[in-house]
Amino acid sequence: MKRAVVTLLVLFVLGIGGYFGYTFYKIKTSALEKARKAELEGRIQNAFDHYIDALRFISPDMPLPDLNKSKVVDSKIWKSDLVRYTSWLLDTSKKTVTFDSVYRKIIGYQDTYSHSENKIINLTNAALSGDAFDNEWKETFYASTAPWDESHKELSSYAYSKKGSFLRLSADKGFTYNISIINLKTGIRTSFTVYSEGKTTSLIFPGDYIIICKSIVEYSKGQKWVSPSTITPITIPDSSSLVKGMLITKVSRTK
Repeated sequence: MKRAVVTLLVLFVLGIGGYFGYTFYKIKTSALEKARKAELEGRIQNAFDHYIDALRFISPDMPLPDLNKSKVVDSKIWKSDLVRYTSWLLDTSKKTVTFDSVYRKIIGYQDTYSHSENKIINLTNAALSGDAFDNEWKETFYASTAPWDESHKELSSYAYSKKGSFLRLSADKGFTYNISIINLKTGIRTSFTVYSEGKTTSLIFPGDYIIICKSIVEYSKGQKWVSPSTITPITIPDSSSLVKGMLITKVSRTK
């Protein structure tokens, strides 16, 4: 009986995994197909936008860990989550075969067809000592009321030894920002949301990245405006730093 239950669980997991894998494949393929079709038809603005969507879909993603979880789960479980996340950011084996070709399409069109609704301004870069890095680690991954286990410091020290940095993005008033940070070398993506007048911090390692940003604003009477995707290149230095920037948006209205 026990073996039968285990078999059913395995089949269930495989079935769910297959379903979502198939769904992901359909979405990814659809975005690429739309981009190529628009390109062939001479609708280059549409092609450019679809290629950005395709790049997001083909970049394996792990969302930023929710620090509020640190308040409610066992310290060992939370540490395990952060170990998995840190390892993910350092993984060099996830890049898909189509990543570079899709990115080249974006680069080829961006000078003419890129959008300018969203910008990152006031970018600053401050070097972090080991102690300062530990403090940023706590602020990024531990809620103020969450218990701090000193054994977790070894993970922070490991990230520091790998020249880890923190990228902190603050939001303009009235706008919510959906952010995807893509490592151009490894092809992996970290996603998170920055809420109006809030800030979100992400662990990040040296290299060249692009930040894909969509902004959302809700007006009275339930009206909502969503920006096109904008791309901002950013280079994370080869030494531990705190990189900060402010997200701002200029709303474009359809006439």
